Amino acid sequence: MAGASVRGALIAPDAAKPSIGARIRAWLADQASAQTDQWRLWTPVAFGGGCALYLYLKTEPGLWPLLAVGVTTAGLWLLARGRGMGQAWTLPLLLLACFAGGMTAAKLRAEAVATPIAPSLAEPVTLHAWVLDVDSPGQRGHRILIAPVRILGLAPEQTPIRLRATVRGEPPRPGEAVRLYGILNPTPPPVSPGAYDFGRNAYFQGMGGVVFALGETRPTTLGEPPWRLRMQMRVNAIRFALAERIVARLGPRTGGVAAAMTTGHETWIQPEDLDAMRDSGLAHILSISGLHMAIVGGFVFFGVRLLVAAWPWLALRVSGKKVAAVAGLIAVGTYW
Repeated sequence: MAGASVRGALIAPDAAKPSIGARIRAWLADQASAQTDQWRLWTPVAFGGGCALYLYLKTEPGLWPLLAVGVTTAGLWLLARGRGMGQAWTLPLLLLACFAGGMTAAKLRAEAVATPIAPSLAEPVTLHAWVLDVDSPGQRGHRILIAPVRILGLAPEQTPIRLRATVRGEPPRPGEAVRLYGILNPTPPPVSPGAYDFGRNAYFQGMGGVVFALGETRPTTLGEPPWRLRMQMRVNAIRFALAERIVARLGPRTGGVAAAMTTGHETWIQPEDLDAMRDSGLAHILSISGLHMAIVGGFVFFGVRLLVAAWPWLALRVSGKKVAAVAGLIAVGTYW
């Protein structure tokens, strides 16, 4: 009996144990206390969460309600901070303002890149366009990015700004004016729920549809393109010419991989090499990614810093590290 009473004293009855809700609240309080000096680091997380929520919504929200919520939450945070209120008020308001700001920024971005979407036509169409860039090869031919000038059967306000076209034969070079006869469709939706959404990605890239050419591309005559389009085509033409020189110097097999890693053009990669890299999980290194930009930025950073250090007059007057960092940022931005 004495042993039983001792065990009963050591084991607390159920009424004395904290409830699940109390334990959750205690755990949340401990986590909040651990993040006391790091709450400002959560502001970009809240901003990104707002952007993600906007993309997850099933219906399109209005711009003005989002702007009103964003301005209101930011104003409440500034008011609470100006009156010297504690972190129990200012930090939640700051995170809420960043969250609303993320949703507003995503909505503004969606409005800024809005472009006409190509209709699904039963009959093939003839279109005249500028070749903006040469994209990666597809299963049925090479893919190019084009800027349509006119599409027969569509009014100017219905004409998409950018299209991705699959063409036969050798792809045209960036900056050329071409005439295509093919099937025009809007960008395809995901093949299954939760799969990769090519249509959403294309929308934010300004592409309003896809074209499958039924014949060879032919040259045509068009008016002078806008200066911004002209500059884009000039830069892409330089990249394409560099890729051609790499392939000519190293050969189609080695040069195709080298050109893809240097300029992003996968036009010359052999199908068997591409299949082998996909099977091994290494196909991602062929695209312009963070690794490539880090390599370019790193080389430029160390090269510029070395040049500054090698010039005593300049090294005594400027910070070599800061100059190299600026040069690296410019190189990464230009390369991207």
